[in-house]
Amino acid sequence: MPRRNEYDLICIGSGPAGQRAAIQAAKLGKKAAVVEKQQCIGGVCIQTGTIPSKTFREAVRRLYTQPHLDDDTDTDVYAPRIRPTMPQLISHVGRVIQREMHIISDALGRNDVELVHGLASFVEPHTVRVETVHGHRLLTADHILLAVGTRPSKPQSVEPDGQTVGCRTFYPVSANSSAVLVSGC
Repeated sequence: MPRRNEYDLICIGSGPAGQRAAIQAAKLGKKAAVVEKQQCIGGVCIQTGTIPSKTFREAVRRLYTQPHLDDDTDTDVYAPRIRPTMPQLISHVGRVIQREMHIISDALGRNDVELVHGLASFVEPHTVRVETVHGHRLLTADHILLAVGTRPSKPQSVEPDGQTVGCRTFYPVSANSSAVLVSGC
């Protein structure tokens, strides 16, 4: 029977829901695609949410117990504990984010899920228009999953002012910061 649409499933959003749905569909023999508007795949989870905040917390913990986290040298267990610098922390978080993006990209590729970078909008119930840097593209699918993620809530009593920032403005942090309080991880 000929295919009515280009894909069985299009997932709009490459966060955990979109990527897992597309991969599962592909494993079931379906043709799937993921549309992501950001260059960074993985959604808020990878960009500014769970991965960066938990990595930042764990990096601080590890740097206090393993001072040379940013290099491959053997450490002396009796060496004095050195307070981690902001560049060390930012560098470590950046490496983890890059590694996670590579893992997601690899998983999509291994399962023959097409990744399309661009902003998707509905044209018809089974058609989306994806605006890319090279123009636009129309994609059709039997099923379209909206997995566009979330936005963080802002505490009413805290206003971002350059010193106090929200998670969307936290990364990258100034390398000149001498202290950081991470709340809500």
